[in-house]
Amino acid sequence: MSFLLALGAVVLIAVALLGGTSSFLAGSTLQAMRTTLADAPPTEAALRVSSSFDPATAGAQDAATRVVVDDAFPGVPLAVWRTVRTAPVPLQILDPKAPPAGADGGSGLPAVVLQSDDRSDTGITTVTGTWPTAPGEAALEERAAAALGVDAGDRVLVGPDTGRSEFLVTALWHADDPTGARWFADPAVASGHAGDAVGPLLVSDADLAGVTAAATTRWVIQPDAATLTSADWTAVEAASRDGALAELLARADVFGAQSVTVEGDLHAETARVTQEASAAQAVTLVPAVLVATLAVIALLQLATLLAGSRSADTHLLRARGASVTQVTLWTAAETAVVAVASAVVGGTLGAVAGWVLAGGVGGLAEAFAAGGVIAAAAAVVTVIVVTARGSAAAWAAGRRALAPRSSGAPALVAALFTAALAAFAGWQLLAAGSPLIAGGSVGGPGGADVNPIAVLAPGVGMLALALFAVAGISPITRLLGAGAARGRSLTRLLAVRTLTRRASLFTVAVLVTTLAAGGAVFAAAVSGSLHETDLRTAALQTGADVRAQVAVPANVDLDGPRVSSLLAAGAPGTSAAATALSTTATLGTDDIGLIGLPVASVPQVLPGTQLAGAVGDLGAASGAAPGLGVIPEQSTSLTLTVTLTGTDSAELTDTAGTVTVAAWLADSSGAISEISLGEIDAATTANGAGFSAPLPSAVGELTLLGLDVARVGSAEGSRSALVLDAAAVANADGQTVPVELVAGGSSGALSTTVTRQNPRGRILAPAAQERVPVLFTAALAERLGVNAGATLTLIPSTGRPVEIVLAATVDAVPGSGRELVAFADTTALAQGILQAGGAVPLPAEVWVATSDPAGTATTITTASATAVTVTTRANSSAAPIFEPAVAAVRAGVAGGVVVALVCLVAVTAALLGARRGESTVLGALGSVRRDDVAERRGEAGAAVVYGLLAGVVAGAVVATAFAGVFARAAVPGADVVEALAGFDLPQAAIALAALTVGAAAVVGAYGSLVRRSR
Repeated sequence: MSFLLALGAVVLIAVALLGGTSSFLAGSTLQAMRTTLADAPPTEAALRVSSSFDPATAGAQDAATRVVVDDAFPGVPLAVWRTVRTAPVPLQILDPKAPPAGADGGSGLPAVVLQSDDRSDTGITTVTGTWPTAPGEAALEERAAAALGVDAGDRVLVGPDTGRSEFLVTALWHADDPTGARWFADPAVASGHAGDAVGPLLVSDADLAGVTAAATTRWVIQPDAATLTSADWTAVEAASRDGALAELLARADVFGAQSVTVEGDLHAETARVTQEASAAQAVTLVPAVLVATLAVIALLQLATLLAGSRSADTHLLRARGASVTQVTLWTAAETAVVAVASAVVGGTLGAVAGWVLAGGVGGLAEAFAAGGVIAAAAAVVTVIVVTARGSAAAWAAGRRALAPRSSGAPALVAALFTAALAAFAGWQLLAAGSPLIAGGSVGGPGGADVNPIAVLAPGVGMLALALFAVAGISPITRLLGAGAARGRSLTRLLAVRTLTRRASLFTVAVLVTTLAAGGAVFAAAVSGSLHETDLRTAALQTGADVRAQVAVPANVDLDGPRVSSLLAAGAPGTSAAATALSTTATLGTDDIGLIGLPVASVPQVLPGTQLAGAVGDLGAASGAAPGLGVIPEQSTSLTLTVTLTGTDSAELTDTAGTVTVAAWLADSSGAISEISLGEIDAATTANGAGFSAPLPSAVGELTLLGLDVARVGSAEGSRSALVLDAAAVANADGQTVPVELVAGGSSGALSTTVTRQNPRGRILAPAAQERVPVLFTAALAERLGVNAGATLTLIPSTGRPVEIVLAATVDAVPGSGRELVAFADTTALAQGILQAGGAVPLPAEVWVATSDPAGTATTITTASATAVTVTTRANSSAAPIFEPAVAAVRAGVAGGVVVALVCLVAVTAALLGARRGESTVLGALGSVRRDDVAERRGEAGAAVVYGLLAGVVAGAVVATAFAGVFARAAVPGADVVEALAGFDLPQAAIALAALTVGAAAVVGAYGSLVRRSR
């Protein structure tokens, strides 16, 4: 009965563990996916459909759009937020309390954007006044109101002269969460500014239609992340793929001939999270396989013991005419009763416990279906088959010894066969670089994309190594036996011969101990590799702690927008910030990433990175500092003296036309801009003219990179030169301060030649003719076969070739997300592009080093008047998704330890039964009880220690081969990260200590039982 109960206990433990782990993993992974989507940047958590606003068809379009959205996302809980937004229109305060502030609508008046919102009272807090309810009433965003000097109760006139409307501002408001997906990164809602305009001014649809202005209707489609089920997730991922919704809208002819756009990275975000979840759950199959293997071994051992304990009863039944089939069926039926009860109890407990630990996410019925029922059925079938085999084997064995001598050959054959299977599975895993099927179908939590063969590689590999360890028992004991035979210790000789004669029993002990210890080592390696890979990948993808990507044109435009690190000014925890360039380029036949940052800021913005230590090589490889001159900090305006002269070959005879000058500027943080310094007639310029303009706000000093000059309207055949003679700035005190210019080239002057046919020219410093020093990733340098000092030609996204020189290589460039990347100083790169005659890519990102990423992200979002996407390393991290899998792996390791200890108990029980008569014989030969106990403990302890050592080695081998593959698969973007060997030492230490202490307790108890038998 005790062995039958032990069988039931093994079934209960295994089923509860597998079912509970599956239930917990399903619920906790789904919850992690929900949280990840909820915390994603707004443009990654929703879609936005936009089309022109037509008051006549607005209602029908809204209804039709909602029908299409419902069809595209069947059964998915989601919110559809409709707004109508106008282009900026002039606003006049009819009762101004203060002079208007803010932007200019083109008529000398401030500009405002109007917006109607069918759910404007949701997610909005009224700061002052009462919410508008009547026609002609409006509510203004509080920061826009502050910029305009408007308060609740003021009246405003909005719109151009051809279509104005008067509104009573009854309330000031702000969004409860301006970074929420509902607002889709709308800068007006976040900051009160939309480019050069302010707003929004919320009005009704009817009132908005009365204002003459171009307007756009926008629907933001936001899945309710908090309530998504696994099926919902799959539907969202499918419906949000590129072009899917636009195609459905076109088929339904919702907008007719009107153009429609669908924006948002919802599909990319959901697909990324799905990959993370699938790969993370694939990791959990490894300990599950080991637990199942250990459970089968334990069941086999217990079934054999059960059959052996009933050997006499079996012979009696056979003597009375019972057939082998009848005996086997009786045993199977008896075992099935215990197994079914144990499986049901275990499945129920496991499913409920997993569901509770997962926070009750998902239905309890789903929890049972996820693992409990399947595990219970598998356990019942296994127990019936194993018990039947054990009963038949015991009957056939008759009165033969329980554990005959083994030569180890069967274990070696099994090890070779298992190793072949492991090699095949490992080949699939390593060849694919992932346990997932490449290009698999879209799936939600659960990972329908898991490769069932590749994912078995670690488990089967561990089993193969464990079997090789078992095969080594026989030759090892023979060697020990030869040594013991030459000695005088009878106890030692008997112990060695027992290990040899009863090798099958000790084989089980070694096998289960090896698998449990190896599983603990592999799990710790996977856990550590996941965290190390995730940290490195998040840093490489994000760059700095916070990365803000501003929606601006791709290239620098004259007097166009510029992105400054001042966007992060005042952000909590900020220690450094810089404006960064992140673009692409072509090098040879390869498309590569191109990252630019001011060299001086890299150690502060990216502290502790390899790049921070390597940027000094860029300065060493460059010549003179770039630029025509350095403009001191806090300068307010720039004046350049430019003279129109003749050329070396001809004097100036023509002074017709005009001269325009624009200056290229770069501040210390990496912001690049081009500002117009005005237009002056050529005749005046011939005597030296001052071109001036206010300077943009800057961080630190400004570098005057170069000038774009033009002479328009010159006479036919005219050829002249434009010379930069001097530069000066006005400081904060209004004083004029000269700027020292670099020496000219071979002609001694900073000049360029223009003609009627080519009226435009560019004045650059002589240093601009030098090659731009760059850093390559090691992968790029290896691909091109180049070393430091190599000269190449780089083609930026703007298209003009730039001559570069390789200064050094680094393993990776943060913020690129690529393997093939070049890095350059922003200013030096801009000057090289100017020298090549191309347009300059606009550095459109702000990278921030901060101790408070969330606070900094909020500050940037609410400070930007332009749409901005802010990401932190937490946004890029896959940890929230794989942490439940790590917890499940740890649970699997713990379960493996428990099952292994149960199996060791069964082994010691078998040894006691098989050697019950030996104590009497040894006593008759003069052996004392103490020696007998020591011998028994020594032989069992030796098997356990051997298994522990073999397990640590096996786990290390398998982890070295496969842990990194699983980690890379679970962390999207990790393919650009070098192989990382992480190891969770505390996790491994706890598991191995528990196994060691438990095994020692079993061995100690075994010795105590031996003592009692004497």
